[in-house]
Amino acid sequence: MRGDTGGRTRRLTEKLNLYYDRAACSLGVRIALEAAGADYADTRVAIRKGEAQAPEYLKVNPAGRVPSLAIPGETEALGELVAIFSWLAERFPDAGLLPPSGIERARALSFLSMLATHIHASGFGPFFRPQRFAAGDEAQKDVQAQSLATVADGYRQIEARLGSDGFAMGAQPSAVDYMIYVYGRWGAATPIKVAEDYPRMAALMARVEALPQTKAALEKEGLPTVAG
Repeated sequence: MRGDTGGRTRRLTEKLNLYYDRAACSLGVRIALEAAGADYADTRVAIRKGEAQAPEYLKVNPAGRVPSLAIPGETEALGELVAIFSWLAERFPDAGLLPPSGIERARALSFLSMLATHIHASGFGPFFRPQRFAAGDEAQKDVQAQSLATVADGYRQIEARLGSDGFAMGAQPSAVDYMIYVYGRWGAATPIKVAEDYPRMAALMARVEALPQTKAALEKEGLPTVAG
């Protein structure tokens, strides 16, 4: 939706604005923005405090989720990781966030979709909030056990796709690597031992964490390093 509506609709922002929560999946978008050298602001949306469901934020993103990216000249923020990374890759082509075109770009988008839907939505989502999916302690424990198996399956898929060096899509880091890093960080909150069971994934996380864009993103959110 464009902002040229004769003044009837307020534009959201004068510069790129990332709506995020600390250590959430929005961290991957922040790393991408840092990699692109983008001039951007940020607004924290504290999910645990219910701010993602607040009326003001629902005007930004009716889904009540982060990340959202407000874009200058637009009246509606962009949500969903795959959409945000696709737009950023076109806006900042030199950042290498996605392959430029063709089958390699499609493979990268497929990889990102697996991360966002299988590992995040079907795995970590129920694991962190089992009360949304079942009532009672025992039923919620079952939900967590099943969701943990989904996360482990996602990690297995990542491990199978990675080589012993470089990055997920080749010699240069991309949005796929940034999201593998984020979801790998989340593994610390589970019994899964990433370093022991998924060594190629753990090595990739260390390479991503050593990048200047990742260091800058972690510093801005006040997050510790996790990769060995």
